[in-house]
Amino acid sequence: MYRSLSLALSLALLSLLWSFAALAQTLPNPPTSTSPPLPAVSDPMLEPPTQPPHMIASWREALAMAKARSVDLQLSLADIERAEQQTRQAFAALMPTLTGNANATKQLIRTVNNSFTGDREVQFLPPRANTYGAGLSLNIPLIAPRSWYAQGTAEQSKRMAQMNLREQRRLLAASVANAIVAVITNERLAELNRVGLRGSLERLALTKRRAELGVANALDVLRMEQDVNAARAAIITGDENLRQARESLGLVLGDPEAYGVSHSLRLDTFARESEQACARVNAVEERPDVAIARERVEQARRSHRDVELQFYPTVDLRSSYSATLQPFFTIFGGRDGIPQRTVDTTVTFHSWTIAGVLSWNLYDGGLRYAQLRDTQIQVSQAESRLEQARRNALIEVKRTLRGVEVAEQARKVAEQARALAQETERLARVSFDLGRGTSLELVDAARQLRQAEVQLALREFEVVQAKIRALLALSSCDY
Repeated sequence: MYRSLSLALSLALLSLLWSFAALAQTLPNPPTSTSPPLPAVSDPMLEPPTQPPHMIASWREALAMAKARSVDLQLSLADIERAEQQTRQAFAALMPTLTGNANATKQLIRTVNNSFTGDREVQFLPPRANTYGAGLSLNIPLIAPRSWYAQGTAEQSKRMAQMNLREQRRLLAASVANAIVAVITNERLAELNRVGLRGSLERLALTKRRAELGVANALDVLRMEQDVNAARAAIITGDENLRQARESLGLVLGDPEAYGVSHSLRLDTFARESEQACARVNAVEERPDVAIARERVEQARRSHRDVELQFYPTVDLRSSYSATLQPFFTIFGGRDGIPQRTVDTTVTFHSWTIAGVLSWNLYDGGLRYAQLRDTQIQVSQAESRLEQARRNALIEVKRTLRGVEVAEQARKVAEQARALAQETERLARVSFDLGRGTSLELVDAARQLRQAEVQLALREFEVVQAKIRALLALSSCDY
C-alpha cells in the first residue's frame, strides 16, 4: 500500500516538472541590457571653434616672444642701464674737474683823461671798447666722504636693478605658463561641451522616435529639449571663455591679437621645459623678491648714512689761470706848435691762483636732522617689508608644494566620479530604453556625466598648473 502511494507521488512530481519545463520554453527571452544604437545627428554648433590667427608651437617659442615684447622686462633693462649711468656719475664726482672759460667785453661809455708831461699834453683813454679774456679752473676733491660713499650706493642700486630683472622674468614665465594652460583647458572644455551637445541631440532624436511609437510621451520630449538647450548654453559660454583665454595669451606675449596653442605642445614636457628656463634656488632667501627687499633695506641704510656724511667737511684743491688781452691807445697833444699823435698799445694780463678750500656746513635750519629722522623711518619700513616678503615667500612655497599633492588627490577623486557618472548614465539609458526609468532620471544622469567630464578636465590641468607654480615659487629665471 505504501509502495503504491510512493509511486503515485513520484509520477505526479515528474509530471509537474515536465509541465514547468514546457511552460518555460514557451515564455519569451528576458530583455537584455543593450540599448538600441543612437541616431546620427548634425548641428551647426557641433562645429569646433574657429582657430585664432596665430599659434604657439612650444613653450620656448612663447617665452622668447614674451621676452622680446614684454614692457616690464624692457623697463627693468632700462633700470639697469640707468643704474650703470648713475654709477658712472658717482665715480665722476671723485675725479678732478677742469673748466674753461672765455669772454669778450664791449664798453659803451669811456672817459678821456688829460695830463701834462713837461711841455706836452697827454690824453689817456680807457681801454678800447672790445677786450678779450680766457681762463682755466681746476678743482680736485681731496676729502669728500659723501662722494666716496655715493660710489658704493650706486653699485648697490645696480645690483638691485639686476635682481628686479630676474624677478620680472620669473613673473613673466609664470604668466606665460598660466596663459598657455588656460588656453589648453578652455579648448578641452569647449570640446567636452560639444560632446555633451551631441549626446543631448542623440537622446532627443531617440526620444522623439519613441514618442512616435507611443513608448514615450510629450513630457519626455520636452525634458530632452531642455537638456539640449542647456548644452547649447554651455557651448556659448565655453567658446567665449576660450576666446578670452586666447586673447589673454596674446596680451602676455605682447600682441593684442588672439593666440592659440598647437596640439603638438604636450603638457607632460611643459613642466620640464619650464624647469630648464628657471633654475631652482636652495632657500627662500635666494628668491629674487626677497633678495630685492633685502637690498632695499641696505639702500635705506645707505641713505641714512649719506645724510650723516653731510655733517662732515670737505676739502678741495682749486687752481685757476686767466689771461686778458686789453688794448690801449694814448693821444699825445702838444703845445707851442707840437703836433698831436696817437700811440696804440696792447697789454696782456696773466693771473694764476692755487688754493685749498675747506667747506663745512655748520647750520642749515635743521634740515639735516629732519632728513636723519626721515631716513631712520625708511630703514624701519624697509625692514618690515623684508620680514613681510620673507613670510609671504615661505607661505607661498609651502602652499605650492602642498598644492601639487592636493591637485593629484583631486584628480583621482574626479576620475572616480567620472567613472561613477558614466556607469550611472549607462544604467539610466538602459532603464529608459526598457521603459523602467523616466526621462528626468536620464537627463539628470547625462548632466552629471557632463559635469564629471568637465571637473576631470579641470583637475588634470590644475595638476600641471600646480607643478609649474611649485617650480616657479622657489626659482630664479635667467633666460
